[in-house]
Order: sequence, then C-alpha cells, then structure tokens
Amino acid sequence: MASSSSAHRGNLDASAAAEAGRQRSILAKLITLVDPANGERLAQALLDEFRSIAVIWSQSPEALDRVLGASSPVTVVILGAREAALESMAADLRGVAIVPISAELRRYLIASMGSLADETLRILFLDKACRLIADEQTAAREPEPALDPSENHFPARPGA
Repeated sequence: MASSSSAHRGNLDASAAAEAGRQRSILAKLITLVDPANGERLAQALLDEFRSIAVIWSQSPEALDRVLGASSPVTVVILGAREAALESMAADLRGVAIVPISAELRRYLIASMGSLADETLRILFLDKACRLIADEQTAAREPEPALDPSENHFPARPGA
C-alpha cells in the first residue's frame, strides 16, 4: 500500500505533466498560425529552453531567435501575443484601485519587465482613488555587478 506522501507526490507529478501538456498545446496552436509544419516541435523547443509560457513571454526577441532561428515569424507572433496580453493586463489595472501587494499588479510588472536586460525606473501614476492613469519607463541602465559578500567593501572607520 502506497503511503499518503507518495500518493500526494504522484498527484503533483500528474498535475505538473498535465500543466506542461496544456502549455505545449497552447503554444503549438499559436506557432501553427505562422508555421503549421513545425508548431509542435518549436513549442517543445521553446519549453525545453525556457520551461513555461510565462518565462517565454518575458524573453527578448534575441533570446527567442536563438531557439527559433534568426528573424523567425514565430518570434513576431509571440511578441505580438505578449503585447496584446500586457495591454489586456494594463486595461484590467486601469479600472480598479491599485494596491501595492496586488497579485494582478505583480503579474503585470513581471510580465512586462521580466526580459529587460537593464535596470529600469518605472513610474505608475495613480489618481486620488489609486487608479492607474499612466505607466512610464523613465530611465534604464545596465545593472551593477553584485558585491561579493566575502569581501570587505567598506573602509575601516578612522579610530576604530
């Protein structure tokens, strides 16, 4: 008789497999619009590289082209679908009060900024009722290298 933890693990594995199948199917349908002969193969290649549609959505055109080939029409379709999804998410945010811990806001920001190679200052302008009235990216710069925590980056204080 299987233990409850192994049965639970089996349910999680089945659920993950079902989710992967759903994502592959959705992505293949999208790709088939511009490359009917290779929809399944390219969907699987993208998922093998990036692991999920959410991560694929956050990729730059160059990252997608590394998997799909230079100037692939599939890249154009994926970027267009992402743009439509982001606009839909932004439209949903415009009609409601913005709460900083909102899951919808977090998903929108991750989806819209996940592939940016540069650090970006983004300003969300809200009205008095905390509804979104503008969303602007105002500055970008290359990220600073991370500090090595094993090194002392602070000079000793005089007299210490």
